[in-house]
Amino acid sequence: MNKGIAIAGSIIVDLLKTIERYPKQGNLASITSLTRSSGGIVPNTLIDLKRIDPDVPYKAIGLVGDDDNGHFACDVLKENGINTDFVGFSKKSPTAT
Repeated sequence: MNKGIAIAGSIIVDLLKTIERYPKQGNLASITSLTRSSGGIVPNTLIDLKRIDPDVPYKAIGLVGDDDNGHFACDVLKENGINTDFVGFSKKSPTAT
């Protein structure tokens, strides 16, 4: 019997934009940097659980777009020791951001 924890749900990518200052209403602000991080219930929960108990096997179950963001999200899970064999890649829809 396989033991471990599997979590199914949303796997998204958060796009974090840094601006120089908050603009007044009707004005624009310059974006000085853009960074990505993984988000959604699956990465957030599994990565935290892996940090709490690294000896338990963890599996992610979900669907991402077959795009740069989807592969990024999967790579973050793998880098944190999460099995991604049950994460599918869709050509129909992009990864949620």
